[in-house]
Amino acid sequence: MRVLFIIPPHPSRDMPISDGMPLGTLYLASMIRESHDVQIIDAYSQPSENIASHIIEFSPDVVAISIPFRLVEKTAQKTAQEVRENSNAKIIIGGIHATLASERIRESISHDFFIPGEAELKFKSLIESLDAGSTDFPDGVLSESDSPDIDKLPLPARDLLQNREIYTERILTSRGCGFNCGFCSSKKFWGAFRGRNPDLIIDELEFIYSERGFVPVSFADDSFTYDRKRVIKFCDRMMERKIKTGRLGFSSHPIRLDEEILEKTREVGFDSIFLGLESANPEILRFIGKTYDHDKIERLIEYGFKLGFEIHASFMIGLPKESREDIERTLMWAGNMPLNSIGFHIFYPFEGCAIRENPDKYGIKIQERPEHVGDIDGEAVIHNGVLSSTEILYYYYRAKAMARQKNKHKSWIY
Repeated sequence: MRVLFIIPPHPSRDMPISDGMPLGTLYLASMIRESHDVQIIDAYSQPSENIASHIIEFSPDVVAISIPFRLVEKTAQKTAQEVRENSNAKIIIGGIHATLASERIRESISHDFFIPGEAELKFKSLIESLDAGSTDFPDGVLSESDSPDIDKLPLPARDLLQNREIYTERILTSRGCGFNCGFCSSKKFWGAFRGRNPDLIIDELEFIYSERGFVPVSFADDSFTYDRKRVIKFCDRMMERKIKTGRLGFSSHPIRLDEEILEKTREVGFDSIFLGLESANPEILRFIGKTYDHDKIERLIEYGFKLGFEIHASFMIGLPKESREDIERTLMWAGNMPLNSIGFHIFYPFEGCAIRENPDKYGIKIQERPEHVGDIDGEAVIHNGVLSSTEILYYYYRAKAMARQKNKHKSWIY
């Protein structure tokens, strides 16, 4: 069978980006590539005006459309229309946003099959059934199933990416989350934290180096440091195997960072850390379910710089109950810390997160219009109980202006 994967375009981007390697799609492609003719169009990272012509040229039997973000919901709808107009292919839709907003997605986007949740096993089973000329899924919706053993998944099919050289390489070393941040839907989609075997991670890192040389590699986990013992074991195995590295970066929940983790990771080649700090007000963070010691993280950032790390952080504007004074405090804190770069985002309650599902509990009113597509850098869609949407936008643009002045250089692991 000819299987075409499409990641729909960003609604406004017209330039390629380097930090969007679509690991989810690459894992799906790796599950079927040995038995089928597979191609990938990543129109999100590489804007393309030729999706329709590519569909006609490849003449796929199946088109799998990934909907990872609300941001691409409308372009996914258009992509599905292009598939219908230019082929007789069966359409499969899935992805994080598609799963969390399944009712609306299934009503608005043309498809034959819908796969919720982690899709590797279900996707392979469906392709095999279609290839045999029959299917066990007459209603078009594949049921939820157990999460795959991530140590047994084949390596992502990175070589199928067009213009692979533009991408920053990414490695997924875990799935799931052990935290309960009210603004995040990751845990609802991925479930509990599951870490990969450290030796398998190192094998994948060496495989990337063998293909591309010592390029920068970002560890794509929400919090690489969640399981402290696993991180230490990983670093120890890196030293035992005497692995030479290029640039390495990871993200960490602030509460999972300490001096030994900094020392160990720096020793084996990591040189960049991303932290989601969100707010300078501990009470706001406690209310939304993300707590850490602000004084301690300041000390760790300073120590990290002494060790030679670049450290990058992001903050949110308009969190529930956040006041003008809270935002001013966050702006001052972010501006005074010795960070290589800072980023600001308007708080947006994505589908699946606790705050969106319980707005009254968090004292917010969602004022989202149908035309909103979830662009967290352009719309303020809530009244947070204190500030109006207009006030949130005002502080956001102030924060962006401050960030432009402060940033030494953009993080390559964003």
